[in-house]
Amino acid sequence: MSVIVVVVLLVAVVLLGYFISVSNTEIRLRNLVKAQQEVCQANFDKM
Repeated sequence: MSVIVVVVLLVAVVLLGYFISVSNTEIRLRNLVKAQQEVCQANFDKM
C-alpha cells in the first residue's frame, strides 16, 4: 500500500514540476515578445 502512495506522490511532484516549467517558459517568451515590440516601436518612432 505504501508503494502506491509513494508512486502517486512522485507522479504528482513530476507533474507539478512540468507545469511550473511550462508556465515559466510561457512567461519568458511573452516577455521576449514584449521587449522586441518595444524595440520595434522605438525604431519606428525614429523614422
